Amino acid sequence: MKRLYSNTLKPNQGDKKDIRAAKRNTSGATQLLRKIELSPDCKPDLVTYSIVINSLCNETLIADAFNLFSEMISKGIKADVITYTSLIDGVCKLGQWEQATRLLKEMASQHFPNVQTFNVLVDGLCKVGKVREAETVIQLMIQGDIEL
Repeated sequence: MKRLYSNTLKPNQGDKKDIRAAKRNTSGATQLLRKIELSPDCKPDLVTYSIVINSLCNETLIADAFNLFSEMISKGIKADVITYTSLIDGVCKLGQWEQATRLLKEMASQHFPNVQTFNVLVDGLCKVGKVREAETVIQLMIQGDIEL
């Protein structure tokens, strides 16, 4: 973490560059999030949480991502389409299609999925040979008038 701070601003100055720099180091990103939470001058927001959740999902640390997601929600920070898409991507990487469907339905009740959400689903389904399911997702996207 020392090297991370050598050329960047400290988290209590409110700059999200530190979180983005730590993105490739999931443990470092989580530690930095905890430091920001302790700061009296800066509190993590949706963007901060979403970056760390995305990082955890990219590393297929889904349980950690969902724990952080729950923590974020409990603090009154509402998830957006980006946060949900990261979680959907993470569960798709693990082949957890029921979980992906549940998240998509939960997301759709609050936000309309965007083209990136559908891309994540189609990509994940095609990678495991579920072409018919991917076609169904594409039809949903067309019916929802999502632009490519």
